[in-house]
Amino acid sequence: MKPTCARATRLLTLRLLTLCLLTACVDVPEPTQVGGAVDVGAGDGRLPDAQTLDRGQRDAQADAAPVDMALDAQRDDAALDMQPPDMQPPDMQPPDMQPLDMHLPDAAIPDIGVPDAAIDPDMGPPGPLAFSNCLPLAMVAGPQDNRGIIPCPQVAEAAPMPVRLSWPEAVALPDGRVVVVGGLRDDGQGGRALAAVQVYDPATNEWTPGPDLPGMAGGSEGRWGHSLAYADPVDGDAVVVLGGAGDTGGDPFWVARSTVLMWTVGEEEWVVLGELATPVALARAWSDGRAIWLIGGQGGPDAAPTAQISPWGPGAEVEPGMLTEARYGHGIVDVRGVPMVLGGAGGALAALNSAEIYSDAGWTRISDDALRRVYPSAVAFDDQVLVAGGRSHAFGPLPGGVQASRLATTAFIARHALPTWEVSPGPDMYRARFAFGLARIGDVGGYALAIGGEAEPADMNEADREVFVELFENTAGGRWWPFALPEPMNLRRSHLTAVRLADGTVFVTGGVLGGASPDDPELFMNQTLLFRLGERDVALPNDVP
Repeated sequence: MKPTCARATRLLTLRLLTLCLLTACVDVPEPTQVGGAVDVGAGDGRLPDAQTLDRGQRDAQADAAPVDMALDAQRDDAALDMQPPDMQPPDMQPPDMQPLDMHLPDAAIPDIGVPDAAIDPDMGPPGPLAFSNCLPLAMVAGPQDNRGIIPCPQVAEAAPMPVRLSWPEAVALPDGRVVVVGGLRDDGQGGRALAAVQVYDPATNEWTPGPDLPGMAGGSEGRWGHSLAYADPVDGDAVVVLGGAGDTGGDPFWVARSTVLMWTVGEEEWVVLGELATPVALARAWSDGRAIWLIGGQGGPDAAPTAQISPWGPGAEVEPGMLTEARYGHGIVDVRGVPMVLGGAGGALAALNSAEIYSDAGWTRISDDALRRVYPSAVAFDDQVLVAGGRSHAFGPLPGGVQASRLATTAFIARHALPTWEVSPGPDMYRARFAFGLARIGDVGGYALAIGGEAEPADMNEADREVFVELFENTAGGRWWPFALPEPMNLRRSHLTAVRLADGTVFVTGGVLGGASPDDPELFMNQTLLFRLGERDVALPNDVP
């Protein structure tokens, strides 16, 4: 072998990526691209593998200005016996030359623990949110020869709420944002009402803080068990807080409040609108766009429920009268522009078997045992109202050893001819529960989504919460479809908030894992989910058409 060729062989063996300095060296293969990541004509100063260069390129590379340890050594014959520490072995690929991962759909979708096939990348909203398809429970599956299209609640995990809490109240603004106000958390020193105000924007998937709820003696004052309503004053969107309970740090852990507050979104502080005639919590608010009514409620843990209605706003000159029965822990729906209250607890903590609807003639009482429930959830479909779940009593055990139980029953209240309303049983839910979210979902049709809640067994210290959601389809007789959520989307929680947005999406956040609010802040939830209505082709049981 010629000396020049021996010198070149030694150079390649010891220097690896050092270029051959002699033109009489062994033949070099035609240029090849390693990993698809090198462009030798780019002039970027990177040193590719020697086998990728032809002779002319090697000459040009040898004359180039040194840019790293390898090129400096290349110009120094004394360095031929040295191997720079940053050199790669011949059989290794430098990190910056690894092939690109072009599996973009997976890379763009957060890991939510579902198969790739369950993700529909074409249906996600703008921004970082990615919706996964529904996961029907086994009880939906059936013979493969009986397939059908079922309604499907698709879900996306949104940015977590900054504050962990239960019993929050939320209201949707016309532009799609959601305002979450107050809530409750147990810090080991008794119940603690929170003054936090948080605003979520689904368009950007971001939370921003609002001003804390003010205290009467300065500073802030938390509330839970309050009512929240949207207001539309002349100078912009606003929310109004009515009643609720604060905390004393002792037992009992709350004191009812009477102050009515308003915040114009974007302003730096709340304003005081006035005082309720009676401090009250666990009431329900209703608004017709002009006035806000605060209906029913309770003045304290040992106080009797009330039948009062406190109107606020430009339409407050309307005298709404009093409920026919005092109650708290009741449901409320808007039925074609008038309020209907449902169930709730009476003076003996037992569930009331009545609903009441308002008209120009006053309040009309609708009575039926199917409505006997405390903390029910309800939605209205035109002239028909669905009442679902709840508890048989406000608390338990009651005198005589009666335990409060969760309910799986539902009922329909339908208007047949004014002012006649009739009650009929509806289909049972798959899981008995109360303190769950129930909201209309989708922009058309009659669907509602039941989310989370406290379920059996009756032991309040058990962390037995729903790990699935149920979708109600308002067809003839009605039907509930059960669905599982992919981990880590966790709805094993109660006392959360669920709000329908203007586009038919359902917003869910907050809640607590323990029925008795254990003193571990980590058991309070800040996970935020968005649900929308879709469809899926699945195997069906034989009894499903």
